[in-house]
Amino acid sequence: MAPTHLLVHQLYHVLSKVIKGSGITVAMEDDIETQEMPSIVIGTPLKLLSKFKIYNLNFKVDVFQNIGILVLDEADQLIEETNEAALREFLKLARNRAKTVLAAATVSNAGRLSTENTIARLFRKLKVVRTDAVHSIPTHIDAEFVYCVDYNQKIETLLDVLQQVGSKERALIFCGSVESSKSLLHAMKAVNPRLDVGVVNRDVDLPTQLAALHPEHGNKFIVCTDTLARGIDLGNVNMVVQFDFPTNVLHYIHRAGRAGRNLQRCKTVLLWTDANREFHTLLYENRNNLTALFSRKRGLRKKLKRGVAITSHAPPEAGLDTNDSM
Repeated sequence: MAPTHLLVHQLYHVLSKVIKGSGITVAMEDDIETQEMPSIVIGTPLKLLSKFKIYNLNFKVDVFQNIGILVLDEADQLIEETNEAALREFLKLARNRAKTVLAAATVSNAGRLSTENTIARLFRKLKVVRTDAVHSIPTHIDAEFVYCVDYNQKIETLLDVLQQVGSKERALIFCGSVESSKSLLHAMKAVNPRLDVGVVNRDVDLPTQLAALHPEHGNKFIVCTDTLARGIDLGNVNMVVQFDFPTNVLHYIHRAGRAGRNLQRCKTVLLWTDANREFHTLLYENRNNLTALFSRKRGLRKKLKRGVAITSHAPPEAGLDTNDSM
């Protein structure tokens, strides 16, 4: 399972490279409910639930009972953005599975409604494996915070920063909304109509998104929303500009992580104004302890208003079960 269609396509291309020459066939198809079920199926949760139900009706079998291993990629995003009732239904139907694997770079544990608590409700027993670098910016990514007086100065600063991008390198420019990304694209084109820039947001159809992201023929500069912040692996991205300041630490971590996927030295530049001053201060002061800022946006605003110090909380101990791991 993957949370977005873009990630489904990425997984397809990765698998195609991994199994090349093995004799295994990989195909991108949308009619699996009409043919023999493949050994491995990749899709979004609701699409898989729907397709498998139709398959059962067509072939008078229960394909859910044949699921041996279930993998949830970008598990935190998948769980946050998928209707919990639908996810519970899928898990119940696939209850004979031998193993469930959840993979995530971040899992918020702040508050009763945190993603970690939701995972604990859905998967009663987990064996949790964490790396030393979890919930942090990789050491090969340099973070630079740049103050701008207004929107026009942000545009000027952005264009100056993009001049640092090499001839064979690419840059992502993150905006906080679809409208902001559209406005920024228009502003950049107004300054330089020949600028090689595209846009990726939920209003852009999937083929156009894939064309903009193509490793060889895609745009050099890509204006995007947080649609591209999770799991997307683009080669030669040495610069990530957070044009709209992130609203929480999760966005900051995931946006920055799109740079330097091959571990080359790279940079994330955050443009901030007076409107972002409070969170900028918190983010900068806690840049070496980002877990301290894990919170829902509402909780963060409350802490800012009250002047309450934000501290990290140790995650609760996880139970041990051989069928579920994260």
